[in-house]
Amino acid sequence: MDKNCDTISPKTEKFFCRIIRQLFNLDELVHILVALTLVVIALCMLGHTATYFMELNDVHSLLKAVNMVLLVLIVMELLWPVLSFLRKEPFTLNPFIYVCIISSIRRILIVEAEMSIGHYDHKAYALEIGISVGTIFVMTIVHYIYNKGHILEKRCSLPESDDEQQ
Repeated sequence: MDKNCDTISPKTEKFFCRIIRQLFNLDELVHILVALTLVVIALCMLGHTATYFMELNDVHSLLKAVNMVLLVLIVMELLWPVLSFLRKEPFTLNPFIYVCIISSIRRILIVEAEMSIGHYDHKAYALEIGISVGTIFVMTIVHYIYNKGHILEKRCSLPESDDEQQ
């Protein structure tokens, strides 16, 4: 069945074409609503973070502020795939790789801060830091391989010029 539904077809096929068109429209509407929701969530979290800056009288407030700012970055990175979809751009894993790396860095900062004020077990500290560092390392390798693959794919798909063919 043709996605554009421009071909002449029986009544049932036209009916299904109309349904498919409406489903595509609903899909775009849902993606727009998701994008708007992510922006509203990020703005609300930034507003909430501002309250921690007003209470910067202790380390816990500072930790909460840093934690919230990094969480806003994560939410904004999740917005990119939705916007790419709405612009009809190809899907990419990069925003999800970035979210994983930011989440790991966020956890390292929080664990380090909790450890510095004595609220953390040394064994759990070492294990959690090790897992987070390992995750960052693996995601960095994944990012490199993924992007290198795209570069090679583009090079291989370029048509050869007349000079190279001779």
